[in-house]
Amino acid sequence: MDRSSARSFVVLCFAAVMAAVVSLVPAAALAELRFVRGQFTDRVDRGQPVGDAAAARSSGRITFWFVVGNSGPATNVTVVWRINGNVARRQSLDVGSTPRWRTWASHRAGRTAQVVVELLDAEGHQIHTATLAQ
Repeated sequence: MDRSSARSFVVLCFAAVMAAVVSLVPAAALAELRFVRGQFTDRVDRGQPVGDAAAARSSGRITFWFVVGNSGPATNVTVVWRINGNVARRQSLDVGSTPRWRTWASHRAGRTAQVVVELLDAEGHQIHTATLAQ
């Protein structure tokens, strides 16, 4: 076998090994769920936030509208609501496979409460945290 053929054989073997390794990794592990943008609002109309954080604060019904990108198969996001430092609610939302998936979660909180929203991926890793200023 000449040097060029040997090099081609090594490259081919390496590619075959890498393909085998990648096929053993679950698709969810290869997927990337990333936060794109989000905001607090008092309501959502036709998939878009209507008010701002001040409107949410004054209404007491706080909605966190957000967009996530999902490069893998459909999955879910958990929204953890912390009111005055304590977990008040956990909501699981479906997320499709798309660069921009819009969704939202709502919770009733006191008008003076400290509100923190954490977004977690399906494995429980934090992808974003947002705080509603008092």
